[in-house]
Amino acid sequence: MTAERLNRMEDEMETIKELLISTARMAERNSESINRLVERMSEATSNVDRLAVAQLNAEERLDQLTALMTRFENAEADRAVVRGIQTENQRIIQYLFGQQGESTQ
Repeated sequence: MTAERLNRMEDEMETIKELLISTARMAERNSESINRLVERMSEATSNVDRLAVAQLNAEERLDQLTALMTRFENAEADRAVVRGIQTENQRIIQYLFGQQGESTQ
């Protein structure tokens, strides 16, 4: 081998060494980035789980509120019936008292 060829091989070996070092550094940075992404993904998953629980709680509360509103509406309807009965009873009493007043005269 000639000295020129040896020098070229040394240069190529140095280039390969630099490429390997650069590749290793890139792989390390990528690994760190992946680890950060995994942590963020884990946090996001935890947040989604908490949101799902909160949504279930909100749905339960909404169901309870709906049931309460239905009971309130039924109570309002019952009150209207009672008011109607009271009004009818007052008319009957007024009629009876009116009849009683006429018979005593």
